[in-house]
Parts: sequence; C-alpha cells; structure tokens
Amino acid sequence: MIVLLEKKDTMTNLDQNTWWSQFSQDENGVILDVRTEDEFNAGYIPGAINIDIYKGQGFIYRVEELDKSKNYYVYCARWCT
Repeated sequence: MIVLLEKKDTMTNLDQNTWWSQFSQDENGVILDVRTEDEFNAGYIPGAINIDIYKGQGFIYRVEELDKSKNYYVYCARWCT
C-alpha cells in the first residue's frame, strides 16, 4: 500500500506507478519516508524526509511539525506490496 497525504488531511491509496506519476507532477509534493533510520540509510529517494514510524510519540510530534501547505507522499517498505 502506498498512500498520498494531501493537505486537506485526507489519504488516498495509490499503486506504485500512480504514486510516482502524481509525485513527479506535483510541485508541492514532498516524500515522507516512514521507514527506520537504518532502512533509510541503506537507500532512500533523494529529497525524502525520514520520520521513523516506530518512534511512537516522537513520530507524531514530527508529523505535526510538517508544513501543512505541502502534499506528502508516504513511502515505506513493510506495508507496500
């Protein structure tokens, strides 16, 4: 599963090709990589912001600090099939 977080606080499930196509055309898009720091350091999409989803409340705090005017394209390894 790949999701797009839009500034309207909605989520849309997208397949990989649609996700990349929409991100590539979105001047306001930001990739949010929610994998662990080790996974991120092993390889990442340039320009992606890494916020480890397993950091509990720390994850929530970091997400709340994100620029609400942007569209966030979430990238993960475990949930994506």
